[in-house]
Amino acid sequence: MAQIQGVVQTLVASAARTATGNSGALSLALEPDAGMIVVDVTVASASDTLDIYLQTSHDGGTTWTDFMHFTQLTAVIKKLMAWSSKPDSNQNRADITAGAAVLAAATVVNGPIVPTQVRVAWVIAGTAPSFTFEVYAIMNRAH
Repeated sequence: MAQIQGVVQTLVASAARTATGNSGALSLALEPDAGMIVVDVTVASASDTLDIYLQTSHDGGTTWTDFMHFTQLTAVIKKLMAWSSKPDSNQNRADITAGAAVLAAATVVNGPIVPTQVRVAWVIAGTAPSFTFEVYAIMNRAH
C-alpha cells in the first residue's frame, strides 16, 4: 500500500490588498498528486469583489494559464477547492481557454501542472476595494 506524504504551504501570506496582483512564480514543496487550495478572507470591503486564480506556466513564466478559479468573493469567508493531477474524463478540453485570468468562476482544470512554475493571481474590483486574505495549499503525494 502506498504511503501518503502531505504538506501545507503558504502561497500568499495574509495582508491587506487594494489592487489586482499576483504572488510571482512559486515552487510547490512537492510534486503533488492532489491537493486543496484554501483562500481565507478575513476582511472584505462592502460591494467590492475579489477573484482568485491558480496558474501554471509551461515556459518558465512567460505565459501563465489558469487551472483554478474560485467563485467571486465579496465577504469574509474561507473557501477551498480541490485539484488533482489526474485529468477528469468529463472535462471537454476544447472548452478550456488558455490564458491568464480567463477561466470561468468555480472551475478547476484537473491535470498535470508544472510544480516549479505556479502562481496565485487576484483581481480586485470596486469603488474602494480592500481585502485581507491569504492563500495556502494542502498537498499530498502518494509514494
